[in-house]
Amino acid sequence: MKNPDNNNNNEQEQNSNMKKGKLLVIEGTDGSGKTVQAGLLVERLSKKGDQVQMTDFPQYGKSFFAKMIEKYLKGEYGWPQELRDHLIKHPPAERTSFTADNKSAGRLESRPNEVNPYLTSLLYAGDRWEANKQMHKWLEEGSIIISNRYVCSNMAHQGAKICDSVERKQFFKWIEELEHEVYGVPKADLTIFLHVPIKISQELIKARSRESEGLKSEVDLHEKDTEYMKRVRDTYLELAAGDSNWHTIECTENNQLKSKEEISEEIWNTINKILH
Repeated sequence: MKNPDNNNNNEQEQNSNMKKGKLLVIEGTDGSGKTVQAGLLVERLSKKGDQVQMTDFPQYGKSFFAKMIEKYLKGEYGWPQELRDHLIKHPPAERTSFTADNKSAGRLESRPNEVNPYLTSLLYAGDRWEANKQMHKWLEEGSIIISNRYVCSNMAHQGAKICDSVERKQFFKWIEELEHEVYGVPKADLTIFLHVPIKISQELIKARSRESEGLKSEVDLHEKDTEYMKRVRDTYLELAAGDSNWHTIECTENNQLKSKEEISEEIWNTINKILH
């Protein structure tokens, strides 16, 4: 007669022998080529024979929270402070003033801090929570997940609005607790940060905006606000310096953007260190 305990032991042994997947994240300021590099990495891993999946956050057009994020970016929940400042200085043609005395300005006259980083970050975290079950399933099946933006995007873009360094670090810890402990999203095994100098990044954004329309990220609302972009960049570098699972790739050389193939090769050499 078979011992049922042996079956359980065999099952546990088989499960323990299964190759657990990896979660690799591509981060970077706007214009750094995250989407292109994530796609190239997926293609290369697939050709190599690896089981690979890709996620892209926010999940525009796919999730409940992504729809809310789009509304937030359009200002329906109160305007982000930097955008408000820009609109006051450069009002659209149909409106001549966005001062506090102009009652017809409507929603733009909501309080500057109406939507603070803590509340805004809940939307982005909720978007990842909706993908949580599928991501854990992929990892359990041994897949390599390539994520175009992840938890650290929340930290960088929202943390950039917090000037005090102590308060910002507290915010980072809160995000970690919210996303990984409360929502249970998996932690990244490696985060690659694509660093592009602000001047070059702005040129790339302008070129992109001429080719496409629509909201893609919060930085799109602030693309003319160099100071905000610098704060986002600096926050990313702060995160990278404090985490051994981060790797920064310089995407320029002698003030010239490297080719997508060069950057892709550097990413490939980096991920091979943890995959093999």
